[in-house]
Amino acid sequence: MISLCMVVHNNAPVLSRAIDSAKDLVNEIVIVDQDSTDKTGEIAQSYADIYIKKRMKGNADPDREYCAAMARGEWLLWLDGDEYLSEALQKRIPKVAVDEFFDIYWIKFQNFIDGINIQSIMGDDWHPRLYKKGSLVWSPQAHTYPETKSPLQAWVEQPIVHDREWKQVKEVHKIRSKCISLEAQEAEAKFLTQVEEILKHGKKK
Repeated sequence: MISLCMVVHNNAPVLSRAIDSAKDLVNEIVIVDQDSTDKTGEIAQSYADIYIKKRMKGNADPDREYCAAMARGEWLLWLDGDEYLSEALQKRIPKVAVDEFFDIYWIKFQNFIDGINIQSIMGDDWHPRLYKKGSLVWSPQAHTYPETKSPLQAWVEQPIVHDREWKQVKEVHKIRSKCISLEAQEAEAKFLTQVEEILKHGKKK
């Protein structure tokens, strides 16, 4: 059994895209909504088997373990509201989820902002987004890799696509800057400056 787990906030324009890319591969959908003010809640409830509303925290990480605890699946598949499974990954996941050898699958990310590839900033971007329940523990710290509990790990080249709007990236940064360290704020400021340069000259996918 696979549970799709999501922590979302104000993702109404793209939330259906995310869920539709995975819904036929999973047995259950669990969504934690961090106090969205748009139609995210309505959309989420139209799909979710379990829907929980919690306060806004500036990023998804503090609620990931809570969401995982609500899921009943042996396997947990994670997507944020502005992400979706590529067609290649949709074909791969059914084969992965019946593999009893590995417990954790790190999945490659393709990163876009306003449809423009920002991979030159992100580099090789891997995240553990499919795993057997209990094989890793999420940190409440923003943008921190979880603690892995199993050495049985594999890497999947077929990507998750992370496609965000520049406007939303800046809005999230304003919210998150209130609850992250000075060092993290400086890193994000550098990231935003780099993205601005790419958006000036980049071509859409």
